Amino acid sequence: MICAEVQKQMSAYLDSELSDADCQSIAAHLDGCTACSEVLAGFQSLSAVAKDFDAPSPPSDLWRGIEMSLDDEKLQIVALESPGQQRRRYVLAPWSTAAAILLIATAAIWSSRGVWNSHDHESMEANFDVFLAAYSANPEQAHETLVRAYDGQLISRDTAVKRLGYTPAALDGKLADANPEESYLLEMPCCRCSLTVCRRSDGSVLTVLEHDVPQPEWFGDRSRSECVCDGVPTDVVQVDDVLAASWRLGERFVTVIGPRNLDDVTELVSDESATNGG
Repeated sequence: MICAEVQKQMSAYLDSELSDADCQSIAAHLDGCTACSEVLAGFQSLSAVAKDFDAPSPPSDLWRGIEMSLDDEKLQIVALESPGQQRRRYVLAPWSTAAAILLIATAAIWSSRGVWNSHDHESMEANFDVFLAAYSANPEQAHETLVRAYDGQLISRDTAVKRLGYTPAALDGKLADANPEESYLLEMPCCRCSLTVCRRSDGSVLTVLEHDVPQPEWFGDRSRSECVCDGVPTDVVQVDDVLAASWRLGERFVTVIGPRNLDDVTELVSDESATNGG
């Protein structure tokens, strides 16, 4: 099996949802692949975080709210449908009621856990822990972690302009010695974000994220420094043997993962600030 196939099935493997044959194939691959083993370790850490969630108690007025919404639904049915349709619709009402209860209860649970919370910092930090662990082992494949977590969609330069309202810096020639290979649109809790994987002339990889607000929580408690690179305030974080750098670019922020040292960061900031048209 190749890494992409293994990592696509990693969650199902961890939850014992695969056939014995598939499990054996993945286990054999993991024995000889450090990159995929790192991704598995990340999934296991996410599972551990999820198990720590407390089971939330439903609000005391949950059932009353459901009853009131169902009463409103019946009134709407009477008003919108002809008399001949009403009886058929009411026969299906028990199924609609069950679905409504399930939907509302599920929404209450997940909302209380913060999964739909726009400030869900713990969830993003956990996802980025997995991404950064995978990046150290295999930067070419690491971005798949964020693509899966945030419904990533491959986009072209033109599509990016239509969906985001701007051209991502990595697709606009603002990064010297960085050839964009793939670009994705990520639906993150904080904002809609672009992620572009770039290849440099020496074969190394840069991952470039462009986002609406600063995201220090992406890097957890890793060592962070505030620098001024080419006159631009820049946050720099050590990620194993590479750096991650974030700075403001016009109305947005850019985070680049993969620079080798501060001189490299300064060159990247200088490239973008010199050509920044917003």
